[in-house]
Amino acid sequence: MPVELYKRGPKITNAEIDAFESRLQGAIPVDYRKFLLAYNGGRPEHHVIRNAETGDLGVKQFFGIWKKEYYDIDAENRSMAGRWPNRLLAFAIDGFGNFFCLSLESPDCGTVYFWDHEQESEENEEPTELNLYHLADSFTEFWELIEQIDRDAYLAEKGFGSDSAAQDTPSNSQPPHETNGEPT
Repeated sequence: MPVELYKRGPKITNAEIDAFESRLQGAIPVDYRKFLLAYNGGRPEHHVIRNAETGDLGVKQFFGIWKKEYYDIDAENRSMAGRWPNRLLAFAIDGFGNFFCLSLESPDCGTVYFWDHEQESEENEEPTELNLYHLADSFTEFWELIEQIDRDAYLAEKGFGSDSAAQDTPSNSQPPHETNGEPT
């Protein structure tokens, strides 16, 4: 079942995406363009992205083309410039400061990665790919990995009580959408 998004950005046009691509000096994948036209970002309902390498993941917010800085894809990527390889475009963030990124260049154009800030390069070093985890070969494939869940059933499956998220557990064991024990 597709995940529902709320707190979406305002409706946008192809012309607004073209202007974003002009500032970006590159093209975004067609499937991601369609996502922006349909949703323009947003916050997903309770969900999980199951991944054997990273553990379960959750998106806090998909970025959009907005007139404000918070969760605007252009502003978010400008503020993080130099922290990941230049070919990547962050399109979403989790609740722990990690990003979901699309590659915009060959040989992996369209590939979706999880960028783990805990393992990033030091401040004065070039970004490496040691903290990138392959999630999907396209945005469409990534979207299909997002599984809508019953929050209480998921917490029980992971051994958490439904009233708290046990903040001292590793982040890959924490339930998605948890920040300070409160659902986001």
